[in-house]
Amino acid sequence: MDIGSAFAYAFKDKKWVNKLGVFVIVLIVPVLNLAGVGYHLEILRRVMKGSSKPLPDWDGFGRKFLDGLLIFFASVVYMLPVIVLACLPLGFTLVPAFLSGNRSSQVLANVMGTTGTGLFAGLGCLFILYALGLSIIYPAVYIQYAQENKLGACFKLREVFAIISRNSSAYFTAYGITLGVSLGAFFVAGVVGGLIGWIPVLGQLVVLVIAICTAVFPSLVSAHLFGQFAAHPAGKPSPKKARTSGKKMKRLTKKTEKKSEKKSVKRPRKAGGPAQKKRKR
Repeated sequence: MDIGSAFAYAFKDKKWVNKLGVFVIVLIVPVLNLAGVGYHLEILRRVMKGSSKPLPDWDGFGRKFLDGLLIFFASVVYMLPVIVLACLPLGFTLVPAFLSGNRSSQVLANVMGTTGTGLFAGLGCLFILYALGLSIIYPAVYIQYAQENKLGACFKLREVFAIISRNSSAYFTAYGITLGVSLGAFFVAGVVGGLIGWIPVLGQLVVLVIAICTAVFPSLVSAHLFGQFAAHPAGKPSPKKARTSGKKMKRLTKKTEKKSEKKSVKRPRKAGGPAQKKRKR
């Protein structure tokens, strides 16, 4: 996995300022920011196919928006268990509010309020673990969708887990780098926000733009890293390694051919050699 290229490829493009500038503007606009997810997927597809220019233009905006919309629908479906379970403790907390005015139901209201608080605490831990699990499998879901370009591809869990397991070390390396870059960008945005966020209006706008810019870079790095992962699964060497191994094979074949030629050129021993001369003596 070429980690350096994942950080530098965007800035090698001659039009990187225009392309990333549009990316930032798209992410600022509500609803249209779904096209940003489509742009991420387009980078992933290009790296998978070995394109020399992974950073795409913004033509075909409708296709990018549709990709982002389908991924959004898939995310909502994956979040349904959280939404359903969150309604349980919410019911336990809302009902006591209605019963609080009735003295005869005060005890029941207190019990339900305590139960709801406990459920919130317990389910909160489960929600965190579930969200962590989703963050791990989402890149594989993106890869699966990028390969098939269908909403149903996002829910092929067997294929999704197969993508992760075929080279788990490379997958989690890409995941760890993406997580580190995201945390670093979040830290930078927080520091800048603390320095100039106190300025009315202007400072807040600058902080917003910087926050979005710091969200763009992790997306670029993640798309390239997981595109490399999808392009070179376990057991399949990268192009550089394939070239070097091919050259080594050619050298070995040339050496064996030369050795065989030398053996064939050697003159056969004449009859009446040293062994026969000794017998005559």
